[in-house]
Amino acid sequence: MQRKRLKQTATDEENRCKPSQRSPEGECSSSTQTPNPPKQDPEAFARRYQLEVFHRAEEENIIAFLETGAGKTLIAVMLIKSYAHLLRKPQNNYAVFLVPTVVLVQQQANYLEIHTDLKVGQYWGDMGVDLWDREEWQKELNTHEVFVMTPQILLDNLRHCFFTLDTIRLLIFDECHHARKKHPYALIMHEFYHRINDGNGTNLPRIFGMTASPIYCKGLSSAADCASEVYTLEDTTELEGVLVTPDMEIKYYDCRDIPNDLLQNLRRKLEDIKEKHTRFEERFQIDGPILEKARKKIGKLHLNILFCAEEMGIWCAAKASEILLHQNVKTSVYDPRFHQFVVNAMKKFLLDAGNACREILPSGKLWKCGGDLERDVFAGFLSAKVRCLIQTLLYYRDTNPLRCIIFARRVIASMVMGNLLHSMNCFASIKSEYMVGKLQAQTQKEQKQIIDAFREGKVNIIVATQVIEEGLDIQGCNLVIRFDLSDTVCSFIQSRGRARMQGSHYVLLVKRDDADQKRKLDKLLANVEIMRETALKRYVIPSHNHVDSMSSEEFFCVESGAIVTLNSSVALIDKYCSQLPGDRYYTPRPVFHMNKATAECIMELPTNCPISRIEIQGDINLLKQLACLEACKQLHKVGALTNYLLPRREEEDEDLQEGKENEDRTKSFPLYAPNDFVSDWDFTMPKVLFYCYYLFFERDFAYTFPFRNVILLVKHALDPSVQNMKICLEVTKGAVSIQSEFAGTLELTSSEVEMATRFQVTVLRLLIDNNLDKLSGGIDLHSKTEISKNQIMYLLLPLVNNITSPKLALSLIDWTCIRHATSIDLVNGCNKEIAGPSRSNHRILANEQGDLIQTACGMAPMDMLEDNIVETPHNGKVYCTLKVLKDLNAASRFVSETCTSGEIKTYTEHFKNRYGITLRYQRQPLLLARPLFKVENFLLKRPKTEKASASNSTVELPPELCKLVCLPISLSILYTFSFLPSVMHRIESMLCAAQLQRIFSNQWPSNFSVPTTKVLEALTMKNCQECMSLETLETLGDAFLKYVASRYLFTKYNQKHEGQLTSKRKKIISNHALYKISCDRQIPGYIRNECFDVQQWIIPGQHLVLYSGNRQNNLHISENMHIKGYRTMKTKSVADVLEALIGACLETGGETVALSFVKWLGMDFDIPLEMPSTRKLDTGFVSNVNVPYLESLLKYSFRVHTLLVESVTHASYKEPSFSGCYQRLEFLGDAVLDYLITFYFYKRNPGLSPGLLTDLRSATVNNDCYAQAAVKWNLHQQLRHASNVLHNQITDFARCISSSSASQDHFFGWTNTEVAVPKVLGDLIESIAGAVLVDSHFDTNLVWDAMKPLLEPLVTPETIKYQPLRELQELCQNEVYKHCFHHSLEEGTCTVKVEVTVKGDSYIETCVASNGRTAKKLAAEKVLKSLKAAGLHNH
Repeated sequence: MQRKRLKQTATDEENRCKPSQRSPEGECSSSTQTPNPPKQDPEAFARRYQLEVFHRAEEENIIAFLETGAGKTLIAVMLIKSYAHLLRKPQNNYAVFLVPTVVLVQQQANYLEIHTDLKVGQYWGDMGVDLWDREEWQKELNTHEVFVMTPQILLDNLRHCFFTLDTIRLLIFDECHHARKKHPYALIMHEFYHRINDGNGTNLPRIFGMTASPIYCKGLSSAADCASEVYTLEDTTELEGVLVTPDMEIKYYDCRDIPNDLLQNLRRKLEDIKEKHTRFEERFQIDGPILEKARKKIGKLHLNILFCAEEMGIWCAAKASEILLHQNVKTSVYDPRFHQFVVNAMKKFLLDAGNACREILPSGKLWKCGGDLERDVFAGFLSAKVRCLIQTLLYYRDTNPLRCIIFARRVIASMVMGNLLHSMNCFASIKSEYMVGKLQAQTQKEQKQIIDAFREGKVNIIVATQVIEEGLDIQGCNLVIRFDLSDTVCSFIQSRGRARMQGSHYVLLVKRDDADQKRKLDKLLANVEIMRETALKRYVIPSHNHVDSMSSEEFFCVESGAIVTLNSSVALIDKYCSQLPGDRYYTPRPVFHMNKATAECIMELPTNCPISRIEIQGDINLLKQLACLEACKQLHKVGALTNYLLPRREEEDEDLQEGKENEDRTKSFPLYAPNDFVSDWDFTMPKVLFYCYYLFFERDFAYTFPFRNVILLVKHALDPSVQNMKICLEVTKGAVSIQSEFAGTLELTSSEVEMATRFQVTVLRLLIDNNLDKLSGGIDLHSKTEISKNQIMYLLLPLVNNITSPKLALSLIDWTCIRHATSIDLVNGCNKEIAGPSRSNHRILANEQGDLIQTACGMAPMDMLEDNIVETPHNGKVYCTLKVLKDLNAASRFVSETCTSGEIKTYTEHFKNRYGITLRYQRQPLLLARPLFKVENFLLKRPKTEKASASNSTVELPPELCKLVCLPISLSILYTFSFLPSVMHRIESMLCAAQLQRIFSNQWPSNFSVPTTKVLEALTMKNCQECMSLETLETLGDAFLKYVASRYLFTKYNQKHEGQLTSKRKKIISNHALYKISCDRQIPGYIRNECFDVQQWIIPGQHLVLYSGNRQNNLHISENMHIKGYRTMKTKSVADVLEALIGACLETGGETVALSFVKWLGMDFDIPLEMPSTRKLDTGFVSNVNVPYLESLLKYSFRVHTLLVESVTHASYKEPSFSGCYQRLEFLGDAVLDYLITFYFYKRNPGLSPGLLTDLRSATVNNDCYAQAAVKWNLHQQLRHASNVLHNQITDFARCISSSSASQDHFFGWTNTEVAVPKVLGDLIESIAGAVLVDSHFDTNLVWDAMKPLLEPLVTPETIKYQPLRELQELCQNEVYKHCFHHSLEEGTCTVKVEVTVKGDSYIETCVASNGRTAKKLAAEKVLKSLKAAGLHNH
């Protein structure tokens, strides 16, 4: 192949673009930008050499080898724009721009957004992209056309087949000299590009590499790895006119070391401090791996501080300990997985190390480091090298503007120097910052802010590691200082290239008379030209000769195209194991046993992994990778790895994810009307047949007005559950009961139906509105000539007096009352027959004692004013008159509870002062009246009281202010009818419940039906405020549903671990899933979620159109649903009702009926008839478990002993003959115990309030209670584990329980020990319950018989003891006390201080325990005792 060079004509375009206006890598851009500037074509301002490189890149894969600042990024932009027609949506192609550092991602992405109109996405690891799945990446692929990212992200996405090379049209490698060895650049090419290319792949991306140093070090090239040829320029005249080459200066510093005696003394102190803090006492109860981690961390801190002392001075060592201490605190905040013990150990070491360094430094406020450099260097506070750096900066300090980057090799050196410069008075006017690559030291946002401030001149000096050596474009940088010499020629070139301003300087700090540093510097300078020549020669060798393709043994590819290689297999196995269930006593990880002699490797996977053991033989250097690759194959085979070679996670599907977002949203739902009441109002029929039902009223208290029994007439026979039902209503004085009874059938003529309808509407409208004006416009009845279809149709009519269970006859209905009531003219408010002369023409003597009384509408007989209805226009109210008060008149003394002495004396004065009315008839007797009966929601729960309410209190009325409403209806009828809206609302609710009950009644076993009252209870929410609600049934149904779902998942998925089973259960019985099922079955229309509102109640006979909707055919139901309106309801409430219906089925019919209902809902939780497969064990393993003791304790003989052994085996325990642990059984046992205990309390305490039922269950189903039971029956002695920490904690807990009063008195609900309760002990109880359940083939009775004795004595409502923390929170909430908790960690213990403030007084208690949960609980208990002693808590 002939050598190729790009020729160019020398042109001087320097004046086109000033340095301050240059954009990344020497391109020109405007210094000011409009909010939305037009996209300028880069070719319009590209230089000729850039265009020639661009055109060559269009034709073939190349690496552009150009100096820093030569404008390589602009070439990449032009190349992307040339591919834009292939990238624009909706095409499924895209370009990928790879950059080696996070800092460059945003820089290059922003540049692409400025110069192209393509949609650019930017990605780096700190965004959490490692956790994204295919769906998440697919959203990004559908949105963006250019992807700027770090290379590891693309490599991972290619491995998981989220990205494919055939859809990447252009692949750009920035700083491509990194493509060597195992760098992601090299692996992308090796694992994908070359593998596909060797397979004659034709649809490969165009590759464009950019670098200023194509050779990273001697003998290694990026050209072969990038499958590209290296191109440079033959005529560099134009390029040299563009490039800025800084003046290189070498600053030599003297070889003055820190005083030897001072340094040796400090070394000994630091070594002693390290030894002190790495000797961990047994009382810490920390596992070996954590202790080893703490030792390594402390050792690393020790080396950093020692390095600063030796290389930078004692002050720098003290500052390093201070910085690292602050960094240690940030680490514990940002990474919650960082074990607190390790954090505390590091903190203590740094405190002591810092004190040791500060003891050497001068004390006092007058001394400040750097005030006298010569003195500080002589004393060893600063090193000569640091002095040289400070003197160099002082030399350039007056440069305006000063923008300097100082490069150091170590992170701690960069951080310390940044702080040193910031603290020195001589640099007070100069702003300095540091930048390092570790994200725990600085966030990506903080780094971006520093770079932006540096560009704007707000920051003058950045002390950095190599994190900003490459690619970072800061045009104004005029000084670069190498505190440490570069390790490679590449690093030398890249750091030098950061000085972009004309007249800039590149300063190297070199130790005087140091032969090693001199040789290193000479080599660096010589290799710059050697590297250039070598790079130009490398391209002539065909790239494929440099690359060995992967053999089939080196990777595993699945049908989706995802692959795992030897390079990635170890990381994939680590990632898989990290997602297995673990606890604080055990971290799932693979264990490797190498036999170099036989070149064999045995890999043991965690006990909860479906693959327990891998044995492999091969190359001794690749044994670990080969074993992991084989494990990946087998894990994929059993389904533990997905088709994209990711650990299978039971993620929620899209619908469920949407449900989570709308979990508690309010939606509109229909409200069904009972079909039994829906019919047509047809007054054209000569006769109508009605089904009749008596409503007999009774009460348990004495009252003035008697009840009048009522008859209900409907066109359809009511459900049997309603034909003879008892309804209980509550009033302030007591209870009212209504008994329904079927009376027979009866025919009415059309005129009788119309008259009865008018009566019903008139009476109920009057009672509900308490306003005659609303009746003055007449009653809006249905048309007499047209049929009103789909209406609520029934009649409520009074019976004649003293009728109880008579034989049905038309004459039993009080037609006289009905007829008179409907014939009265209510338009004028009074009967015209009694209206006499007007008040102005009629005079009555003051002493008149006749039988006629003057009313507001004329003269009326005295007897007509008793037991009647009047309206008082002066206040717009309607009253029932009780009698005439012959001994009271307008001149009588007015008596009222609100009156005081000296106020109103007579009724005349009262009405004059209150209403401005002058009473004219002073001698007329007054009327005793009470407000018209108020129609209320008598279904509400209310307290009983003898005190009369405002609606029942009596008043005295002057007759002359009363308009007589001659409505010939007795007050007993009005009194009775005031209860009927509540009665009919309950009957309607019962009919809807019966309607739903009929729908799923076919699912029950023969001759069984869930009582309608239970169905109604399950449909009634707490918001209704009635005597029934679904809460208790919901608690029961929730526990049962959790159990049957767990049982189903346990048997169906034998290979899934506890975490996966828990995720699946959460998915299938989540609120959103239950909500969807409920909607599919149209259950929301039956739900009662609001208080009965009398004002919204529709009186039958008034016009109301009902909507009809057919159920879906897939429900196999033919009934029509009539909708009478819509209401809003939370989606969670719909799910709660479904659980309550399951609870109703369980409570009345047992598990069989409940399972039948669950199946009807569409949740088929049937289990296989055969026993689930169990792991096989050697006899020896069973023999070292005390099976006879456990069986005698449980009073149950196991058919499969392996289940019992598995139930007592912790995940940390490994045995060659056994690979199981109790986690799956614990998952099952947790659910079955929750269900059995809930059911036990429900049955044992009938009528238990929902809150108390929940409290009883919580007090029993908790880790504290289970752990005590485990210790009480010595189950902890049977536990199989391999954790020292767990052993010590169990020992301490058992000792504490046995030595405290807990051994005699059972603590219900929680323990008050200062020792932490090991969760493993609670898990042990649950796993044993799960083992019994599986072995008995899911016989819950046997499980309860076995487990109940272990948990006894069970808590009762009398013995329940609430958790102190909850008790304190409820107290403070109810009494409005302020309270707060303060936590602190020290030496493996947690200290919690609680403070409660009551009326300015503080009650403070402090407790120390091994963990925060226990300390917080004990502190709450102590402060509660203090509050009780002060009389502030009487619970």
